[in-house]
Amino acid sequence: MKNVFYLFLCALMVASPAFAAFVEESESFMTVQNVKDLKDESPVRLKGKITKNLGDDKYSFSDNTGVIIIEIDEEDWNGKDVRASDLIIIDGEVDKGFLSSEIDVNSIELVK
Repeated sequence: MKNVFYLFLCALMVASPAFAAFVEESESFMTVQNVKDLKDESPVRLKGKITKNLGDDKYSFSDNTGVIIIEIDEEDWNGKDVRASDLIIIDGEVDKGFLSSEIDVNSIELVK
């Protein structure tokens, strides 16, 4: 009886990849307006455009809900050249100040 059970279990494991299917994951992005209500160090993922270089690793970032300042350290660019016309995805965390919120960017991805 044990042999039959093990044989059935092995057959099930071999056959299980045949039942695999493509599952599309929907990417969820926050908006600039949402970010302003988040707590300090909350993780964020935004899609939009860098609109202006403000100096000292700070940039103006916008989406269709507003504008926020982001900080991108040199190593976080990973050799990417980004123009104001490029749509990008940024991952980072909220850096909440007394009067405003900024995003400390950890990674940038160009949207194709």
